[in-house]
Amino acid sequence: MNDEEAARLRAGVSRGDYSAMADLARRLYAAGLGTREVVRGCYGVEFPEEFHAVFEVPADVGLVVNYTYLPWQLLVPPSRGGPALSASLILGDAERRLFARDPDLVPLMSLMAAGTTLKSDIIGYRLSWLRERRTDVWGVADTAEPEDPIVHVGGSLVEVLRRYHAEHLEFYAEIYARPDNRGFGAVRESMVDEARRALARVEAIGRRAAGR
Repeated sequence: MNDEEAARLRAGVSRGDYSAMADLARRLYAAGLGTREVVRGCYGVEFPEEFHAVFEVPADVGLVVNYTYLPWQLLVPPSRGGPALSASLILGDAERRLFARDPDLVPLMSLMAAGTTLKSDIIGYRLSWLRERRTDVWGVADTAEPEDPIVHVGGSLVEVLRRYHAEHLEFYAEIYARPDNRGFGAVRESMVDEARRALARVEAIGRRAAGR
């Protein structure tokens, strides 16, 4: 299947409708396309190497984020049980609100780590910038109210995740070293180690993306 045929399948499918996008992805997989071609077929644009590297780099710990359903579920082929038939109520609603707020934004992750300076709840790419092969990342509050600004937060997903996880690790390490860090709610050594491994995974993602 070439890009023109994928575009014909994509015509009339709204990115605000998760089920329709998941069905489109399944049809593209059925036509013999791989994960990269399926994502490109669903969005009409090539996603950067760092995006694919997020799930290609194995690790014993995950990133300190919640993934949106789109576009990540499109990377799960039917042979592995994907894409999921429907999005969760909470994340699905947030993604629909963001699509209505700004259809050019492609939400990727919601940030949930403590001790970081990143104030945007949800970060993502812009389709218009991806078409120009620009990997800049933007952020917005997950409430997606009209008055909430969509702000530029970094030049790439790896750059933003590296800063975010480094600040999270520094925050935990500082609290762990305090004499009064004891009892209920204390930061444990295992929490610091997990934050360190999450940052190491981001570095590995960056190396894999750069190696392409």
